[in-house]
Amino acid sequence: GSCRQQVVYHICSTPQRPRTMPLAPTIAASGGVVSKRDRGGEVQKYLADAEKMAALGRHAEALQRLDDAASIAFRHGSSMEHPSVAAAALLANVQMLLQGGAWPKSEPSLDRQLREALRLARKSKARSRELEGRLQLALSQALFAKPGKTAADLDAAVEARRCAAELMVDAAVEALPWSAEMAENLAQTTAGGSLGFDGLRGALTDTTASWSTEAPAALEVLFDAWAASTGATGFGGTGEGRLGVAAFFRFYAQVAKRLEAEDAATAMACAAPCDGGVAGLEARERALVVLVGRDGVGAWEAKAEELGEGLTGEEVAAMWKRIVPQVQRATKADEEMGCGHSCSTCPTRHDCQVHDAIKDIEDL
Repeated sequence: GSCRQQVVYHICSTPQRPRTMPLAPTIAASGGVVSKRDRGGEVQKYLADAEKMAALGRHAEALQRLDDAASIAFRHGSSMEHPSVAAAALLANVQMLLQGGAWPKSEPSLDRQLREALRLARKSKARSRELEGRLQLALSQALFAKPGKTAADLDAAVEARRCAAELMVDAAVEALPWSAEMAENLAQTTAGGSLGFDGLRGALTDTTASWSTEAPAALEVLFDAWAASTGATGFGGTGEGRLGVAAFFRFYAQVAKRLEAEDAATAMACAAPCDGGVAGLEARERALVVLVGRDGVGAWEAKAEELGEGLTGEEVAAMWKRIVPQVQRATKADEEMGCGHSCSTCPTRHDCQVHDAIKDIEDL
């Protein structure tokens, strides 16, 4: 694909860099470091070995490592702490097979592997729109290449390509530094006029001090999509398109607002106790649980100020003691949340201080 299809987006908090090897972006897009307690570590080792073999030109060995990784991922991905690692393994395997023009003679077929990978990617606590976009693009390619494909397969291939394009734009917006509100303000205050890609990049650089090394690649994705939508010819056409700064920020704000709403809805659906998802609590009590999960117990005056309801530190401390039994029941129930994790399997459990705060009360 083009460089805009290979754009590197911000995934979790791990710095990314552009890569050209077919396996490397897939591994990076999975995000996080797997624990050796599940088979995710085994999968990631196979992926790393496959990348080394491919770099050395030992393609048969690379294919075998990918097949080993994909086999484990397909059968055990749901039980992994980081399902996105399994999704990345399945994607890497399918990409390599498609590049070689191969289609497995037995199940699971490539499209079935990719659908399972999409399910696993969506199950991950930290969403990677880049990974989902790559999976959708690969699914489209696999369905078009599928032996004996049906009309339904072709329809699904077209829809997967549409989803991939949207997810690539979404991930590019995530990689850039402006919020929806900032973009709306900039759309109203910047001058009109149309610019080529280099001119637009220069103009946008002047609006922020947070211009990362990944930003130009993400900007290419957006320029290609939005210059075309204004009737100009984007990078994918016969000449360079043009896009104004104000128009760029109008498009950007629309996408950023939708992403912010989606992420907020996902956070609500997760309903983790440390996110205030405890039944029967008032809004300010839920907010207090969030603060305790973030900062631990104590510093009640600071928490009172952050809650902003005219409470004193003593009142906030008393509120915490009062709601602890409800929070304790929610954490001990260890039920699966909307994100697919429970308290005991949550990837961010070690950063959450709710459990320690409850234990402190129990010890007293």
